[in-house]
Amino acid sequence: VNRSRDDLFRDRQPETKAMMDLILSEPWVISANYHDGAVVAAYPYNDYRDDNTQEGMHQTPDDEVFKHLASTYADNHGTMANKTGCLRFEFDDGITNGADWYSLTGGMMDYSYIFTSCAEITIELSCCKYPNKYYLLREWERNRNSLLQLLLQVHRGVKGVVLDQSGQPIGGASVLVASSEGPVGKNVKTSRRGEFWKLLLPGEYSLSAEVAGCQAEVVRFTVTEEKQLAMHNITINTECRPMGET
Repeated sequence: VNRSRDDLFRDRQPETKAMMDLILSEPWVISANYHDGAVVAAYPYNDYRDDNTQEGMHQTPDDEVFKHLASTYADNHGTMANKTGCLRFEFDDGITNGADWYSLTGGMMDYSYIFTSCAEITIELSCCKYPNKYYLLREWERNRNSLLQLLLQVHRGVKGVVLDQSGQPIGGASVLVASSEGPVGKNVKTSRRGEFWKLLLPGEYSLSAEVAGCQAEVVRFTVTEEKQLAMHNITINTECRPMGET
């Protein structure tokens, strides 16, 4: 199921289709998929999306956020960050870029990142690929706090609703975040209810949104460790003259 999303046009297993439909059905913000065979938190990309790069790390535009999510999981795990859970592999601080470990096509975390606004990581739980059921409780205890702390990261960054001039939500609008150094990560899309979420690390940012060539005024905001979440609604005048028209 996790590795069969590489070709969008071929026949798929029902389980794969069901997962793809679920991923696309709601505006997920953070997710994780679980495996066994190592003890590590992996983050995208899992595949090389540049023909000129076929080895080493392959980073997404949101690489720093993904590293933070993976580190949040590993640091709150019983053995992941200190490397005592599995001696078969050596990972710095219990995290790895997926492609840098080993590349694969059709992975679920790449699919989620490319086709939605969801940030997904992959969690490898145990050195044993097929652990005995008697170890399930132990694994739950090792991973419970990691999972909870990962989910709490949805309250980091900026969120809000994009509205038109009459106060109606706009679905499918692009939300743009930038810093003094330029665009920050990939743009996220609003849900059908106009909602958006953008995961961010501490910093000073500008925020805008656009749809059908019309762009909202820029809003400036700051994210800190003390105030990790900013909330801003954005209004777009959809009766504007689209950008580029004279």
